[in-house]
Amino acid sequence: MSQANITTQQTESTQPFSDRTESTQPFSQQHGISLHNLCLPPAHSSETDEEWDMEQVRLAVMPTATGTQVDIRPSTGALEIAAALRPPSSETTGVTWFTLPLADMAPVAVAAITQTAQAPGYEIDARLPPERSEIHCTVYFDPGQDQVYCFNKDEETPIHITFVGDDTSGGPEQPVVVYPLAGVDVAPGTWRLQSPGKDGPAVAVDLKVMPRRFFQVEATPVVPIGDVRKRRRPPEDSQASQASAHDHKRGKETRDEKHTIVRRRAREVGLVSPNPLLALREGQSLNIRAADGGVQYSLTYRDHIAGNNSAQVFTASHSEAETPGQLVVVKVLKVGKQNRLMHSAKMWLKETRIHSFLTEALSQREDTAIVSMISSDARLLTMYQAHVDAVSLASWPHWTETGTHKFTGTIADARRILTDIAGAIASLHDVGVLHNDVKPANILYSARDGRAVLIDFGLASLRREERQCLQAGTPWYLPPEFLSSKTREEPSDIFALGVVLLFALRLTGLPDALHRQWMIRHVHGVCRPDEKMRAVRQMSTWLAEVEKMRREIERLANEEDQDGHGELYRTVGEMLEPLPEARITAWDLAQRTQNPKP
Repeated sequence: MSQANITTQQTESTQPFSDRTESTQPFSQQHGISLHNLCLPPAHSSETDEEWDMEQVRLAVMPTATGTQVDIRPSTGALEIAAALRPPSSETTGVTWFTLPLADMAPVAVAAITQTAQAPGYEIDARLPPERSEIHCTVYFDPGQDQVYCFNKDEETPIHITFVGDDTSGGPEQPVVVYPLAGVDVAPGTWRLQSPGKDGPAVAVDLKVMPRRFFQVEATPVVPIGDVRKRRRPPEDSQASQASAHDHKRGKETRDEKHTIVRRRAREVGLVSPNPLLALREGQSLNIRAADGGVQYSLTYRDHIAGNNSAQVFTASHSEAETPGQLVVVKVLKVGKQNRLMHSAKMWLKETRIHSFLTEALSQREDTAIVSMISSDARLLTMYQAHVDAVSLASWPHWTETGTHKFTGTIADARRILTDIAGAIASLHDVGVLHNDVKPANILYSARDGRAVLIDFGLASLRREERQCLQAGTPWYLPPEFLSSKTREEPSDIFALGVVLLFALRLTGLPDALHRQWMIRHVHGVCRPDEKMRAVRQMSTWLAEVEKMRREIERLANEEDQDGHGELYRTVGEMLEPLPEARITAWDLAQRTQNPKP
């Protein structure tokens, strides 16, 4: 291999693998060169001849078979929004090809991947012509551990992964077969990826996984992250708790046959605690490092807001906000038994892209009543949103009574909530986005300011992708058509807001607190037959109660109303029409509430 062949490598292209014309071969004339023998630092960038800071690298990729072509690109998901998805520049991809000098051998080209704040993972496609073998996988970085998750995205061909070892370990071990559409946890060390070819498994690429070094905890009363000797026991929902101490010490392989997962711990690498943001306590700060090793930004934990199995929300001071130290809302997605890494990464991608798109698309509109996104960080699966000095309508004792769980506000508050959220939903629908989870808990309201704000776009979707949210949401706010059509469209958001107004007008207590929940996925048979019958029965019973309240609303609207609330009652009744085509549209609702009849 000539030096010229190596130095012509370009920073990672965002073109699809099949469309690329340049070759990212040759890499090494010696078949089977392994990264764990290469002693990576220092190395030189093939573009600038400057030394590459290996302290920032979390993953290195090297094709080991002569002729292998490799394409690496940030994982961006399948979501397509013209205003939000721009091809990443060479500075934001996190992938750099550099040359590695070797004694008595031609230099070797290696791809160094530094995870950026924009990508939770990277797609790797390798092909060894002529049609001998192919590998198509996605590597996801774990925000709470040094390991990565390697997912075989090929629908037909398995991948053989062999743990070659770390810099001090022995020879290769038996390969693990990662079947199509399955994954494997890959701990720090060197791993060889092979794909079955005509003449047996062909070597394609080696992956060297290195510990992360992008954050630092300060002013903490708890044990520093990464301290194995005194660390606290990981929570039960953390992936760190999945391997026993015995297996960790011996670097023993453990299997979870149901998910085709293999976890292997290098002997000298200790388990770390979960996502460092989830370990923060009041007054504790987290410094997130930039690519040059300096502090990119820092967060100081303030107050807890809410949390469940999938996410945690709290306020923090952000050093890089519009005003340094400004209070922001931090939403961190969790990775645990119920929410595996790949699922959480995809949810992060979806929410950040839709929410950032909305923030940009609606930035020129006045008072859209939609909380704006400030920034996000894929390394921590977190989003930073504007802080609103208000509490949710579902909060006790602010807006719900003890015992009855009814709204504590006035009819004037209900009217203001309807006006603001109707305008917010109209803005969403105007740019082709469905919220899919309008409910009291996702509406912040301050009586002092008289302003309501719509939050939480974790289940939001594009109009053309409404079926993706089929099994998600909050059951009491689903419309009647969901029982038969299985779809989410614009009228679904209007019906959900209508149920919120039943609560705000004190016709019912908070449904979430008063009624037994059913599983949405059971409504359409993703369960046993008896579970489906139970879910359909519960949903039908609840919808009958809503219809009864709608008729009561119509009765109130038709009575003589000296206080002038008849128009409000009629509007809520139109929002709750059983047939979606008879329901008032978001645009008409916004126009009516902003310009009420005298």
